Amino acid sequence: AMLGVLGAMRENGFAVVRLLPADSAIVSSAIGVLSPTLRKVHTQGIRTGHFGPIAPSLATFRERSQLRLEYDAGQPVAVAVPRIKCEVHKIMSTAEATATAADASREELKAVAASASAVLSRVVQAVLSALHHSRGTESTPTTGHCLLDTFFYPGEASWRTLCCSEQLPAPCPAHEDPGLLTAICNDTNALQAQLHGRWVDIELEVGQVAIVAGRALARLTNGIVPACTHRVRSVAPSRTALVFEVRPDEAAFERIAATEVARAAQPPDGYV
Repeated sequence: AMLGVLGAMRENGFAVVRLLPADSAIVSSAIGVLSPTLRKVHTQGIRTGHFGPIAPSLATFRERSQLRLEYDAGQPVAVAVPRIKCEVHKIMSTAEATATAADASREELKAVAASASAVLSRVVQAVLSALHHSRGTESTPTTGHCLLDTFFYPGEASWRTLCCSEQLPAPCPAHEDPGLLTAICNDTNALQAQLHGRWVDIELEVGQVAIVAGRALARLTNGIVPACTHRVRSVAPSRTALVFEVRPDEAAFERIAATEVARAAQPPDGYV
């Protein structure tokens, strides 16, 4: 199975990986718990007209709301998760919620975010390790700075209810991730990748994760693994996605810079 993943990464810049049943249940549970909370954040932002950062790890915009967890690959996830506490408190302290209920919700959100992050981290690290030991990619780092973003997109149907007179902004325009690898899972398919000059849908079944190559990996592998240009298209239902990205550490960035400097210093083909 890993050989197929590596082949797809080298050919397309992305691949689809199937999770173990237990890991699939953890990720699905995380989406199910985090989605209603981020829906509340987005709805409140639309109704009040207040957009942008709410707290260091939480933000809402017209087209989405977002919760971020950051940590270093060598740092236990449990150490980083408490950063979410104060942000989640802001959105769970509704008038009808008791302090006890809000605390319970905070703890649940922290727990599911940590569990999902651990699952997606294992998947990404397995692919990076396989690339590291495969021919031609020996310099690929397997650790770095990690980010888990949970995105909520309202979808066209909900948007018409919230803002019937305005057009829904593009959920996520075409881009390449800056890091090494990104794992993406969602409850509604809307992810697309650019392949040979055209856009193709990345259809994920329950228990599947898309693995997307970033610019840093493309540079470190000298283009053997191309960076994947991808986007999120508009769909009618709402969509919640977990996006786990690994970015290279400082030493890897220095290698990237040195490689690019050396490449720039080489004469063009046909010249000596």
